[in-house]
Amino acid sequence: MPELDFSGPDALKLDDQGRLIMPARHVAMLRECGIDELVVTRARSRALLIFPPAAWADFRTALSNLTMEDSDWRRLFLGNKVEVKIDKAARFLISPALRKSAGLDRDVVLLGVGSHLELWDAQRHADYEEALESKPLPPGIGNLVI
Repeated sequence: MPELDFSGPDALKLDDQGRLIMPARHVAMLRECGIDELVVTRARSRALLIFPPAAWADFRTALSNLTMEDSDWRRLFLGNKVEVKIDKAARFLISPALRKSAGLDRDVVLLGVGSHLELWDAQRHADYEEALESKPLPPGIGNLVI
């Protein structure tokens, strides 16, 4: 079984029902691993986090280790968790509440970030990356990139 390693951006559109068509490269990897369900929750960045079950289990374990002072973060992630099924057409539904919390309307960016995916409003993602690019690179990668 291959290791799930999501990468790259995809400019996509939500349909009128709030469904997203998963890009073929991600669908192929998920199906090869026998995965047809995902976990979606809010992210701190006003995006959504999308996890395959094993990556969600790891994230949930990390959440369970948070201190009581950080319980609001556990509440944000666990309280907004929705399990979704990928249908035969490679679509899955983003709930109205999650679409609203992330400001998702039609144009979105699905971003692969290793063990999981992020779903952003397209304009918010462009603004986020523009702001990020104005910051200095972290010390560990500064010499690796131009």
